[in-house]
Amino acid sequence: HKLDVLTCGRQTGLVQKAICSGFFRNAAKRDPQEGYRTLVDSQVVYIHPSSSIYHRQPEWYV
Repeated sequence: HKLDVLTCGRQTGLVQKAICSGFFRNAAKRDPQEGYRTLVDSQVVYIHPSSSIYHRQPEWYV
């Protein structure tokens, strides 16, 4: 596919918006009772223990 590799420089917000737009169905908010809940269908999901953010427990996750 010979695509040029580009950088966003310090404009990481643009990359974050693109990821959230493309993976919106996977977006989840931390649930105080249990893991995370997806925004689309309120399904309970968890961060896998081997994930690099497992111990960070962010408020939002995509």
